[in-house]
Amino acid sequence: MALSHQSVSGLSHLRATRLSCAHSWSRVTFFNNLGYLSSLLQCNASTSTRGQLLSRSYATKPGKPKAHTGRPAASKRKPAAARPDAAAGVPKKAPSKKTATRKKPARKAKSKPSPKPKPQGKRKSLTDKQKAAKEKKDAGKKKKDLRKIALLDPPKQLPSTAFIVLSTETSSKGMPVSQHSKELSAQYKSLSPEEMERLNHVANENKAKNEAAFKKWLGEHSPVEIKAANIARSQLRRQAKKEGSKKTYPHIQDERIVKRPQPPYTYFVMERFASGDMKNMKIGEYAALIGREWRALSAEEKKPYEDRAARDKARYTEEYTTVYGTAPQFQKQAKNTA
Repeated sequence: MALSHQSVSGLSHLRATRLSCAHSWSRVTFFNNLGYLSSLLQCNASTSTRGQLLSRSYATKPGKPKAHTGRPAASKRKPAAARPDAAAGVPKKAPSKKTATRKKPARKAKSKPSPKPKPQGKRKSLTDKQKAAKEKKDAGKKKKDLRKIALLDPPKQLPSTAFIVLSTETSSKGMPVSQHSKELSAQYKSLSPEEMERLNHVANENKAKNEAAFKKWLGEHSPVEIKAANIARSQLRRQAKKEGSKKTYPHIQDERIVKRPQPPYTYFVMERFASGDMKNMKIGEYAALIGREWRALSAEEKKPYEDRAARDKARYTEEYTTVYGTAPQFQKQAKNTA
């Protein structure tokens, strides 16, 4: 095998180093030296590889050299404190902004077609019995709603007359009603003045308590509620009469309720009664007479009564709007027709 000039120069350098380190080479034999030379000749002749082989210590035992991969040696990074730019406080370059990608517009969701209505089958006609049951059920529900609006829960009234006070004080247990009524009437007629005075005193106290309790109960309800309650009571009274019931539903007496306006004919009737010309006459007789007199009046003679009715109507409109917070019914109808 022929040796290159570079290999020979390296060998001479190694020999010179051996002479200076005789104490180390005394342990190495000639055959070991030849083996090391043969491994040296097989390595690449580049400067970096030769420098690595020459810098190897000869005190160690020669072994098989590592195969060269051909990659450059990794450069050692300097610490951040040793960098000149970090020490000088040079600001780092800002990373370049990436161009914003345009978002694709979201697609509009397609509206689903509304499902077609299912064809309804023919409704079965109700029998007469079912119709009667349905009408009865509806009437019962309507009556229940009317009773709720009618405010049928006023405070309980205490006995306010001497006779009723006496009836509450006497016991009627085990006695028929007719017999109790007869005995009570006889007892009331035979009362002494002192006993009658006592009963009247109790009745007057109860009357004052009833008025105070009723006034307090009225204050818990607005005029609008009292007005609706009276309307519901009128409907209940007509329904009871239709059913043959004797139950009555009297209107709630409240001074806050706006009095309805009177027509011109009513003022004429009031004037005729105040004159005293209708005394000792039956209702049907004086009603027919007043009606004939009214029809016989001219327009000028009716005008004073019509003026009084117009003023009363204006009063009613003003009070109705103030108390109930809305216009009267006849004004609403006039606006709708206009």
